[in-house]
Amino acid sequence: MTDKIQNAYESSKNIYDNVLTQGNIFSKLYIKLFWNGTNDNDIAQKVLSYIPDSDNQVRQKEVSDMLSMISYAEENGIKKGEKKGEKKGENRLGALINILLKNKRYSDAEKASEDEVYREQLYKEYKL
Repeated sequence: MTDKIQNAYESSKNIYDNVLTQGNIFSKLYIKLFWNGTNDNDIAQKVLSYIPDSDNQVRQKEVSDMLSMISYAEENGIKKGEKKGEKKGENRLGALINILLKNKRYSDAEKASEDEVYREQLYKEYKL
């Protein structure tokens, strides 16, 4: 039973991470279509308005904590996405340079390292 719970947790965590980092086209569409222009403060205020309490300071603390958690999650998601994108770009460039060197296209390798437009042409040429 513990394994099922752990697996469910990992699965939902991976989905959440994927959405935050916008790791695939579906995550990007989800964020763009459903969350574009959404104000996290408004959401937090709306959710907390349904929770009855007699102490306004408690509610303000809850809002503050919720916003801190949202901000932390977004920052971590963005950082993870940037790291994944950076690694993917490095691997793609490394593969291109490797192909060019193997084909003794030294001047193309040099130009690709400096010229983004030319590099994109080579990516298309080698289907990278």
